[in-house]
Amino acid sequence: MLLLNNQDINPKALNISLIKSSNFNMLLDSKRNHPFFEGNNFKQAFAIQGPSGGDQLCPRYSIRIIYASLDHAVILQNCYSDEAAPGTVKFSSDYYLYDVKTAIILDFWRSGMEAKKVPLAFVRPDPIVKKIENGYRIDWAYRNETFSQKDTLNMHNIYHYGVDDKAKTIYMNCKDLTKTHGTEGDLCEQGGDLKAIVDNRNSTH
Repeated sequence: MLLLNNQDINPKALNISLIKSSNFNMLLDSKRNHPFFEGNNFKQAFAIQGPSGGDQLCPRYSIRIIYASLDHAVILQNCYSDEAAPGTVKFSSDYYLYDVKTAIILDFWRSGMEAKKVPLAFVRPDPIVKKIENGYRIDWAYRNETFSQKDTLNMHNIYHYGVDDKAKTIYMNCKDLTKTHGTEGDLCEQGGDLKAIVDNRNSTH
């Protein structure tokens, strides 16, 4: 399991190899809460939390790499907050899709709860993200363990690349194909886009 924890004080534990043969690595700067992705021809960094010493949305968190390729990575962030009521735990999960081409992280699913005990697996199973022509597709049937009625929910989203000719940038459009019982609202509106604060590329990767 590829796992990073922002409370870890060992620098080596904050740097993991995603694809060793291509020198594709992920590094967590736990002081600034910035994950860095590095490859042979690029380096990208993102701000997913507030700075240490300030108002942090998530003071204690872990990041698990579910899948990684040279194009993208699927990431789970579990957050534990200190603001819960006595005897309870405040917890949230975010599933991210990191895309190298656009230098964007999509927060495509999130949920949170406050309870006496948080399930070890917040949702089961992990999402499946497939690379398709001009983007990605998510087909995911899952159970949210925080719901009292544990129905199987569905997500069917497609993400296509778009081009902003004026800004000369590439972005991602989301289309929700789900339209099934047991879903609430547009599943394209689960989270948001995190744009890179560092994007150094020596090639068109």
